[in-house]
Amino acid sequence: MYQKYQKLKTEYGDNTVKRLRYVKYDEEKKENINRYPLDEELGLKKYERIEKNLKDKYMSFMGDGKRYKDILHTTENANISERTISNIFKNADLEETDYISNKNNNKIKIPNNVLYIQIDGSFEPMRENKKRVENKIFLATMHVGIDEEKSTKTRIKMKKKKCVFQMMNKKKS
Repeated sequence: MYQKYQKLKTEYGDNTVKRLRYVKYDEEKKENINRYPLDEELGLKKYERIEKNLKDKYMSFMGDGKRYKDILHTTENANISERTISNIFKNADLEETDYISNKNNNKIKIPNNVLYIQIDGSFEPMRENKKRVENKIFLATMHVGIDEEKSTKTRIKMKKKKCVFQMMNKKKS
């Protein structure tokens, strides 16, 4: 049993916790196996220091079309950069968890029988295994109109907005 102090990033700031490591020798593999009970309890992977609840909070903003700065303002004490949020979105496993509401069969009541659908696509250069790859990103936004109560002069808010996106590798021809 070994002790080590580790900083975890939470919604309220950095917390220092005592992290215990248990070492067990596996005779079949002939190597030591390290086990961290705190990481297993919190659901952290190896070298991961961001709390799962904080990640889930950021992932809830994924389909909303918010800017990274707007997402940062929701948790000002977390000491997290825009690049970290970008990495959280990039490494998200969308099949495993239901971040986007397209798996749910949520029905929207349309008050004036008008549904606005906005579709956009782009090619974004990204890095994958230290190589430049161009990805196709398709974004579809559906709403029933402008929300006059929540809108300001500089920001227009949509009523009952739903967003869905899809990302694919660009095929070389």
